[in-house]
Amino acid sequence: MSNMNSTQHEREPAPSYRQSFDTLAHIPADPNLSEFRASRIDNFWIKVFPPTPKCYICQDKTDTANLLSRPGCDHKICGKCLIKVFERAVNDKKCMPPSFCPHGEVSPDMAPGLFDDVFLAQWNEKYFEYLEQTVPS
Repeated sequence: MSNMNSTQHEREPAPSYRQSFDTLAHIPADPNLSEFRASRIDNFWIKVFPPTPKCYICQDKTDTANLLSRPGCDHKICGKCLIKVFERAVNDKKCMPPSFCPHGEVSPDMAPGLFDDVFLAQWNEKYFEYLEQTVPS
């Protein structure tokens, strides 16, 4: 008995409160149940604290009535940023076609009344130049 290593008799320190939860990670969980719980928790928090709409570009939080979005896309943009996106596209060929989110390009039809006739004429000219360069004849 005296030949036994002294470390064998030492006890591991008791896990802290946080560690005891971390040690549960090795227990396999039912993935369907975990997904179900996660979705229930997400839905609960969304109902309790609904997300504040904000512009995808400038991140200004504003009411939904002042934000625009493409059909079928959750990304929203304010009118001020949309004007900048289109002005950049008109002035820089690399920014044509204009887009503010990864889901595709936008058109001035997205915000009727936001652009004046002079700008729309410039836009149409630059957009058709872009189409002529990109669409094979």
